[in-house]
Amino acid sequence: MSQPPVFISYPRDGANGQALARELHQRLQVENIAAFLDAENILPGDRWIHSLADGAQQCRIMLSVVSPAAHDRPWVEKEFIAANELKALIIPVLADEGNLPFQIKDLQAAKLYDEHKESEWRRVLAQIRKHLPADAADEYRKAEVVYLENLLRDNEERARGDSTNRIGSVRLISAGSHCPTPLFVLNISQAKNNAGNPCSPSRSAES
Repeated sequence: MSQPPVFISYPRDGANGQALARELHQRLQVENIAAFLDAENILPGDRWIHSLADGAQQCRIMLSVVSPAAHDRPWVEKEFIAANELKALIIPVLADEGNLPFQIKDLQAAKLYDEHKESEWRRVLAQIRKHLPADAADEYRKAEVVYLENLLRDNEERARGDSTNRIGSVRLISAGSHCPTPLFVLNISQAKNNAGNPCSPSRSAES
């Protein structure tokens, strides 16, 4: 399935970093920009490793949320590597005052905390809009609709297949020389009712 154009990478620190990631997702929704956030996009039963990899490897922009916990989270680094290989725009966003992890130390960060927050967010949003095609949101929605339509069609085909299998349980019985025309025996009770018929399966078996 096609993934949103913006990927939000963050450390699960149970604190400012995680809270900022959720806030960014909500702000982007308000701006009609689709974004990948694991807590929203990974559904029960999904393989989260595959989902994270797909999201990071298909994004055009990565918002890399930085908090003290970001420095020792292997998955944060893996997501950065995936986005960097795609030449995606990577924007570090600071949830607290602090230093950037080594892999993004040379990137200009946005300070999304305290009095800097709103003005810096406007700059981040401008960068996102600049690097996303105008029809990116429409493309994602169309891909999502196609995916759901295919899923619905697959379910309908499975339902028809189950019905066909039940109908297919009807057995075609050849009655041998006594009955030139084969019989459709729907169930055992019908076969028993035909016991007096010279073309019944029991008679055919005896002849």
